[in-house]
Amino acid sequence: MGLGENTHIHLPSGISVLPTPFSLSPTFGLLVLLVLPLVFSAIHRGLLIWKRMPSVVYELTMWFTS
Repeated sequence: MGLGENTHIHLPSGISVLPTPFSLSPTFGLLVLLVLPLVFSAIHRGLLIWKRMPSVVYELTMWFTS
């Protein structure tokens, strides 16, 4: 198995995964490495807002009904 060979790893669930994104192309690998932190931070921020959402809704309803 050389570095340039397109080797697949077969998982028990039947999904074949490439060993690294760099085996597709170096630019794609770099793009994935640059985009992943942005995606994770966006998900994290969304979860923080989602956790606060019930209290925000409660405060708004109390404000409108008072």
